[in-house]
Amino acid sequence: MSSVMQPKVVPVQGRKYQLRKLPAVEGSFIYMRMMGAIYKASGEQAAASHRAPARAHDRHAEPEVPPEMTAEQRVRALCTSGFMHLGHEDFVAIQTACLKAVSRVETLNGTETPMPVMTDQGEWVPVQGDWEHIGANAYLAQLLAMEVCVDSLGCFFSETAKAT
Repeated sequence: MSSVMQPKVVPVQGRKYQLRKLPAVEGSFIYMRMMGAIYKASGEQAAASHRAPARAHDRHAEPEVPPEMTAEQRVRALCTSGFMHLGHEDFVAIQTACLKAVSRVETLNGTETPMPVMTDQGEWVPVQGDWEHIGANAYLAQLLAMEVCVDSLGCFFSETAKAT
């Protein structure tokens, strides 16, 4: 039995976008880079305040977040923190990987059709007549990258993952 994940369609800034999950290797790399950035930042903050970093004894423990948060809120908070603490090179690589998994949903001949926003080589796909192209809209690019991260990295925070 094949378990094929259906792409998720989300409205962002008045348009529909289709999000595909990142391949497992890409998603796990992104998770590790983000957690590493968060851990490094917590160590730097601790050093500045002359105290031990949170959970310093366990480098692989996820950063603490309030227990009343939903799984999606937890993933969103950790991804936000991860993006904020990444170096430029990692940020660009991760955002590019995420945007390669995004398609803009266009209606062509009465049918909703996903149109990639970025090529596999990391180049923007031009959209004729679109003055708000994603490549010129940093906020939209980050919103879409965040949605892909939340959708793809949620498996690290699900109850099933914690039980194993």
